Amino acid sequence: MRSLIFIFSLCVLISCASSSTATPKELDVEKELRQNSLDFTERQGEVSTSVIKSKSISRPSIMVLPENAKNLQESVRLLKENPYAAAAANAINGYLTERQFLVKAVEGSSQINDVVNLQSEIAGQDEDLSYITSLSFGADVYIQFSTDIRHGQILASLSAYESTSARLLGSQTSTVNDNGTRKEELIASAVHKALPSLLRKVQSYWDEDSQIGVPYKIILHFTGDFNDLDEAHARVSTLLKQQFVKISPNAMTDRTSDYTVYVNPQDFGDSYEVYNALRASLGSAFNVKKNALVQKLLIVEVQP
Repeated sequence: MRSLIFIFSLCVLISCASSSTATPKELDVEKELRQNSLDFTERQGEVSTSVIKSKSISRPSIMVLPENAKNLQESVRLLKENPYAAAAANAINGYLTERQFLVKAVEGSSQINDVVNLQSEIAGQDEDLSYITSLSFGADVYIQFSTDIRHGQILASLSAYESTSARLLGSQTSTVNDNGTRKEELIASAVHKALPSLLRKVQSYWDEDSQIGVPYKIILHFTGDFNDLDEAHARVSTLLKQQFVKISPNAMTDRTSDYTVYVNPQDFGDSYEVYNALRASLGSAFNVKKNALVQKLLIVEVQP
């Protein structure tokens, strides 16, 4: 009996020893290293993509116009006849180009006569039609400038506006001392001094609005015999909201509606495609006829 107990105890001891000294499952070190390397590369790729996206900065297209010119014809005349106005415009355009803004220049454009005719049809002589000039050349923003020389100083005043609504985005002034240098060079120094702060305001606006879509200005003229013009305006507004990413009314009279509409640039490449969408949207309730399509401006007639 004692021998049986001894043999049983010995077997238990041998079994425990075998279990404690069993070879553990081998770790595939090379596989683990490869997986860790892959995970790290993927994380780095995500970070790199994020950095690349953050560095890809969208810039608005900008047009530069003299402040005292109410239409394109006056702007062209001032830039040709006033050397100080030309110096300021050239300095601003050069500064913008160096910083990768798309500059829409008046000089040398073949569109001048068409835009002048369009402006004369839209409004009277006293209205500032700079926004029409800007939209007709496809600019998202226009900067108006003025310069003054007095009391031994050069003063530069700049204001930036959204083209589709003529909304003021920001203003900036600066001065430099008249140290005897050529006036054109001093004017360039003055506008260069004012531009950084102004462009930060413009870029801030653009960063926000460009997330919505590309803006177009639509001016609707209601002609003909409408039973209820208020109802017609409301119906148009509802149909536009259904068609475009966002609409923003700028002004409204009994016979006119002025909207900024935002579109997906992947769906609409130009004003004609926007017009086709507008016609398809309003065509179920109204007769639609285009009066003018130029870059980011659409002037459309709406009939019952």
